[in-house]
Amino acid sequence: MQNPADFFDTLQQQLPAILAKLQDLDVEALARQSGFLKRCPRKIPMLDFLRALLALAPETHLSLERIASVVALAANTTYSKQALNQRLSHQIEPFLAQVITALFGQLDPSVCTSQALAPFQRVLVQDSTTQSLPKLLAKIFPGSGNQHGQDYAALKIQWICDLKSGATQQVSLSGFTRNDQAAAPDLLKVARLGDLVLRDLGYLVTAVLAQFIEQHISFLTRHRHGVGLYDPTSGEPLDLPQLLRTLGTLDCQVLVGPERVPVRLVALPVPEEVANLRRHRAKSSAQRRHRAPPGQEHLFLMGWNLFLTNVPASIWPPKTLVAVYRLRWRIEIVFKTWKLVLNFVGLKFRPV
Repeated sequence: MQNPADFFDTLQQQLPAILAKLQDLDVEALARQSGFLKRCPRKIPMLDFLRALLALAPETHLSLERIASVVALAANTTYSKQALNQRLSHQIEPFLAQVITALFGQLDPSVCTSQALAPFQRVLVQDSTTQSLPKLLAKIFPGSGNQHGQDYAALKIQWICDLKSGATQQVSLSGFTRNDQAAAPDLLKVARLGDLVLRDLGYLVTAVLAQFIEQHISFLTRHRHGVGLYDPTSGEPLDLPQLLRTLGTLDCQVLVGPERVPVRLVALPVPEEVANLRRHRAKSSAQRRHRAPPGQEHLFLMGWNLFLTNVPASIWPPKTLVAVYRLRWRIEIVFKTWKLVLNFVGLKFRPV
C-alpha cells in the first residue's frame, strides 16, 4: 500500500477520468436494483453521494460527522450525521459493489478475441478477494479466529465477470469463513450452455464439474493435491508422480474425485526456480500455521502445472491451454485497482 500522500496525488490525477465514468453510470438504477434506494432521493442525489465517498477515499479515519459534512458539500445542501445514520442500511454493500465493478471492473476486450476463445459465448472468471474489517463487525463478517479465542472481522468479495465483454455477472459479499469451495456452486446460477469457466484450484469441487459437463459448460481449472485421479479404463488410482517421472508431461483422459468425473488432465513442468519457490512457500505456510509439512509426493508435484478441462486437445493444444488460463490473472488487476484506488487497505473507522 502506497503512503497517503502518494495515494492522494494518484487519486487527484485520476479523478477527472473516474468522475467521467461515474457520470456515465445510471447510479440511481443501480441503487434501486440493490435495494439501497426505494424512492426518489429527497435531499441527496445518488451521484452526489458517490462523489462525496470518492472525495473521502484518501482519508484513513472516518466518522459519520465527517462523511455527512462532505456529502452535504457535494450536494450543496445541509446534511446531519443523524440523517446519514438513518439513511445507511445493509443494502449499501451491494450498491457500492455494483458501482465499484462498473467503474473498475472493465477489462480490455482485445485480449479476448483470439481464436482460442472463439468457440465460447462467454468466458466467465470467478475469484475472490479479502479485506480485514474492524472487530466490531465480526458478527456480520466473521473472520478467522486464533488459538486465544479472539474473533476477527473480514470481508470476502466473490466476483464473477465475463472476459469477452468485460461485464460483471455476479458480486456477493460474505465473511471470510465462507471459503471458495463453498462459493464454487455460485457459478451454476450464472453459467449457461456455450460458456467457458476459468477458476483457480481453490474452487475445485468435482461435483460442480460434473454439473458443468451435464449442462454443456466448458471449464479450465487447476488440480488440487488430494483430489483423487483415476484411470478411466480400470478405475484404479493413478500414480501421478510415477507417470510424470517416466513421461515428463501428460495430456490424457482421467476420472477425478469421488464422482469419477471424466476430464482431460494436462501436466506441464514449470521452471525449477518456480517449483522451489512453491515448495518454500508451502513449507513456510505449514510452519506458520503449526501444520504438518507437505509430503514428498506433494513437493514433487509442485514441479508441474496440473490442469483439468473438458475442452479437447483438438481445440486447445497444451500451449494454448496455458495461455488461456493466464487470462484468469486479469481479475487480480481489478482487485488491486479496488484496493489502491478505493483505499481498501489501511482503512480505519472510529466511533462517533
